[in-house]
Amino acid sequence: TANIVEFDGKLMHQRAHDGYDPDACARLFTAFPRPPGPETGPDSVILSGTVLHRPDADPGIFAPGRALGLRATLGMPLLREGQVIGVLMLGRFVAGPFGQSAIELVQAFAEQAVIALSRVSATSRKPS
Repeated sequence: TANIVEFDGKLMHQRAHDGYDPDACARLFTAFPRPPGPETGPDSVILSGTVLHRPDADPGIFAPGRALGLRATLGMPLLREGQVIGVLMLGRFVAGPFGQSAIELVQAFAEQAVIALSRVSATSRKPS
């Protein structure tokens, strides 16, 4: 699974997702917008600004993802000028670490996501 959560400095907003069944997708969107807290991987990445790599998700910390059947997660912060503007989150239904090449690829996708979000934000601020 994959999702992108944007952070406006106060609230997290679900922006894109893939790999969820329709019911899980509906539950995912009902959780947003909201401020970050200690509940999920995206929250942790946004609050810390660091990569989150959980090869086998702890059920006490990762209950929302476990409810979807996820076992391993990788969260990459989306950084613009040193500020967290979101997170690119990947999940797998099988436990195990993400390899270094996969982590580097996700970092490259995160950098592209920052560019895309910046363009969308700039376009939405233009007067009509």
